[in-house]
Amino acid sequence: MTAIQLINKQNVGGVDVPPEKPVIYDAKSRDRTKLIEAYNEGSDVSLVCEVTGGRPRPKVVWYLENELKDESYEQRYGEQLTVNHFVLRNVKREYLNHRLLCQASNNNLEPPSSKVVVLDLNLKPLTVQILTKERTVSADKKYEVECRTSGSRPEAVITWWKGNKQIKRIAKSYTEQNGDGLSILSLIPVIDDDGKYLTCRAENPVIQESALEDKWRLNVHYMPLVTLKIGANLNPDDIKEGDDVYFECSVKSNPKAYKLAWFHNGKELHHNISAGIILSDVSLVLQSVSKDTAGDYTCLAANIEGKGVSNPVTLKVMYVPTCRDDREELHGALKHETVALKCEVDANPPLVTFQWTFNNSGDLNEVPVTRYTSSSTVSTLNYTPVSDMDYGTLACWGYNSVGHQKVPCIFQVVAAGHPFPLINCTILNQTADSLHVECLENFDGGLPQTFLVELLELPSLQLKRNISVNRAPPVFDIYGLEPGTTYQVLEKRKIVVPM
Repeated sequence: MTAIQLINKQNVGGVDVPPEKPVIYDAKSRDRTKLIEAYNEGSDVSLVCEVTGGRPRPKVVWYLENELKDESYEQRYGEQLTVNHFVLRNVKREYLNHRLLCQASNNNLEPPSSKVVVLDLNLKPLTVQILTKERTVSADKKYEVECRTSGSRPEAVITWWKGNKQIKRIAKSYTEQNGDGLSILSLIPVIDDDGKYLTCRAENPVIQESALEDKWRLNVHYMPLVTLKIGANLNPDDIKEGDDVYFECSVKSNPKAYKLAWFHNGKELHHNISAGIILSDVSLVLQSVSKDTAGDYTCLAANIEGKGVSNPVTLKVMYVPTCRDDREELHGALKHETVALKCEVDANPPLVTFQWTFNNSGDLNEVPVTRYTSSSTVSTLNYTPVSDMDYGTLACWGYNSVGHQKVPCIFQVVAAGHPFPLINCTILNQTADSLHVECLENFDGGLPQTFLVELLELPSLQLKRNISVNRAPPVFDIYGLEPGTTYQVLEKRKIVVPM
């Protein structure tokens, strides 16, 4: 063998053999160059680059773009493998679409063999913001609330929450041209929302714990909610005239009420100590109540949102009987003529026991119970004068569980006579040819009466009209008058004696 042949043989034996193409696997031994699966922002990217063969054995290194990241590799001689395990920890969002390159080389004569993985990343939302945070909102009014989020890949899911409860089906979501997400919530606040937080939450659905939130504390304005109660230590079914009573008005409102008013049967009450009406903050005190104090009470509170009226509370006052009509009644009667005397009282409770008395010339006599009938608050006495001594004053008294009537109802029975003149006759309507005249009746003398009006022409005093009516109060309509003529109107009465 010549020297040349020996040299050639040695060269043949020392020829460099390039390695095979690198193969990149992930932690699950999957070929990452064939997988379309994104990594989550903040996670670790763990890759294995394996290279088979090569003489001499190759160097296997990792680059992130053009930056050398890892040149620690191991050679497995039994398997003819060269392996580089690379971990890119806490992958950052700016690495999106960056190239991870595994490069294998065993000489300087041929270009290195390489394989590339392009980083596909799921990104967390960067921002979320409620754009329309009103300082105050009004209850039961509609508001469009906007929330915008940016930075998420894929697009973030926006949800709305009120307190700890999710609001569903009343928001619309949009994707804007720059990739931001926008959600518009149709919000109708209610009173119970005051002080609660409205939260807009943006979350990447494929990244756990990626949610960002923006909160808005709701300041809900509403008209006063007013509740009225009678004093807690009072029994509403056991209040008698002379007792003191108080009410408590509870007001819930935002903003605070600037006015509080009290009403009795719809009429506003005012502070009046002499009348026993004391207004103090949210309470009403009524001193020494009477039957006139009874009725419905309400309180009203007002703020800039409106006026709120409480529930009515009915004050029931128990009192002794009193005459329904305070006037004395005058009755004229013939001897042996029976007149019906009707005594009506107001009382609470209305279960009333009656007593009648007769007085003439200072002698007071009690009328036997058998002479009159009573029912609830009415007692009727059929009275028949027989002699002159039977004319006089009859008094009706009542009493109930509260006490005795203080002032009786009075009936004067007198001998029947002429009726008293009409009073307050007034021309209420006058035209060129008519008159409308109204009068008030007076004592009828104890007998039915007819009312008459005569129209006399002046100065001749010639009778032109004669009109009579039987009903009271008397009303006269006179027609057919001649324009330019002067008349005199005379009213007369006559009694009708029963036969």
